[in-house]
Formats: sequence, C-alpha cells, structure tokens
Amino acid sequence: MNKILEYPHSSSIEEKIKEALNELGIDFIPQYKIDSYKVDFYLPFFHCVLEVYGCAWHACKACAIDFPLIDDAVKVRERDELREYYLRYHGYEVLVMWEHDVRKKDFVERLLDILESSEYSDNTILSNLL
Repeated sequence: MNKILEYPHSSSIEEKIKEALNELGIDFIPQYKIDSYKVDFYLPFFHCVLEVYGCAWHACKACAIDFPLIDDAVKVRERDELREYYLRYHGYEVLVMWEHDVRKKDFVERLLDILESSEYSDNTILSNLL
C-alpha cells in the first residue's frame, strides 16, 4: 500500500532537496509510504525513491562521525541496506544523497547527476533542466 504521510517537520537537508526539485520542475511526493517503509521522496517520473541520509543518523563512512558504539553504526547500516534491498526488490530504484553532498554549493548538479544515473531517466529531459 502506498500513500502520502503528513509529517509536521522536515529536516533542513530535506527542505533543500524540496526546493531544488521544485526549481528543477521535477514532480515528487515527500514522505511517501511504501508498505511498512516511509521514504523521503518518491519521484514518479523516474519511478524511484530519493533518500536523503543525514551523516550522523545514517553513520556516514565518508564523514567518519563517531558513534558511541561501533555496533550502533553497524546496525544502522544494516537497517538501511535491508530497507534499500526491500524497495529494489519491489521494483523501485533507490537513489541516495548524503547530507555532506547537500551542504555543498554544487549540490543541485550532484542531484542531477544522481537522477541521470537512474535507469528510468530520460537524459534529454534532464539536459533541458540545466
């Protein structure tokens, strides 16, 4: 069952992604529920899920954020991998954008790169957005 969830607050990085998607004219559904999972964004045109991972919350290896216990970081990564596998198994492409990428000045270009890598993307449409 898929449905839109109403959440009173989005994270600051989710807000930046919303603004960028709106500016690019890309249709999206925020806080979309797919079975027992809630995803940050569903992009119907691409038939994909766009997840925005906070570096601390999702134990980013690139940022080397210290977790109080290494087991916690392992559990977080395993949970994310299981969730991504489930979504892919059910036909969704899963694209991930990390907080450290969103905080960079060129994150819109990075977002476009990620969308262009989608197996469902029509690069001619995306190139018109640049």
